[in-house]
Amino acid sequence: MWYSLLADLIVVLHVVYVGFVVLGQFVIVLGALLRWSWVRNFWFRTVHLSMMLVVAIEAALAIECPMTDWERNLRYAAGESVSAESFVGRIMQTLLFPAWEAWVFKYVYFGVAAFILATFVFVPPRTGDRTWMTVVGAPLLLIGAIFALFILWWLGIALAGTGIALLATAHRRSTLGRDAKQAPG
Repeated sequence: MWYSLLADLIVVLHVVYVGFVVLGQFVIVLGALLRWSWVRNFWFRTVHLSMMLVVAIEAALAIECPMTDWERNLRYAAGESVSAESFVGRIMQTLLFPAWEAWVFKYVYFGVAAFILATFVFVPPRTGDRTWMTVVGAPLLLIGAIFALFILWWLGIALAGTGIALLATAHRRSTLGRDAKQAPG
């Protein structure tokens, strides 16, 4: 019973993840049209972009989503077939996975990722005094952390390490610039 409930919880979390990406994109586009300033929040936009890029990278590398894998394993542990979920599980699965061919999902993921990336460029987040290193480094760190913890540890470490290096360099440069401005001249 616990395994089945945990599998349902994983499906609900999966729907929340997808919902954040889809509804987040809708709100960003609507907010850009209505000139809502909060949709340009750097961290909201960075997390949003990073979440979709994780899905696109998984699709490009033919890696199964960890949540899908966890749910299937929990269903097996509960003695259920993967298609025999609970009521909540069936509803959530229907929302998440329409009856499309597998190759269609890959192109949908790439298309949505491209759209979100284009929105990131054409409706950019407020970056303040952040440099390109911060704008690139923050998503790399988030994507790397997700990959390191749940998907491919070696790829995650490489991505997160690159993100950390960019963020550290940006921080060092901003500190040096600030110190130079404060130095008596």
